Amino acid sequence: MTAPVQTHRARFTATELRDRRGRWAVDELLGLPATVGVDVADSVIGVAEDKGREMRRAGTYPVPVLTFGSRYVVPSRPLLALLGIGGNGVA
Repeated sequence: MTAPVQTHRARFTATELRDRRGRWAVDELLGLPATVGVDVADSVIGVAEDKGREMRRAGTYPVPVLTFGSRYVVPSRPLLALLGIGGNGVA
């Protein structure tokens, strides 16, 4: 059995994100920092990295994506709202 993923870490391995795709616990989601990388956002909403990239390029990604040079991040608050999770953790 593997240890639970610590959501306060800055980075996750590709394997961790793939294994967790669409299966994040509410307390883990509430523990996310203010912004997350698009790889984490893809995993949270349950889409593969390639599909997430396709949606971002087409402008159909379901939450805002911020660009800082070559770095793309997603604000956690709209991501949680998409999933119906409020600030108090209630879905």
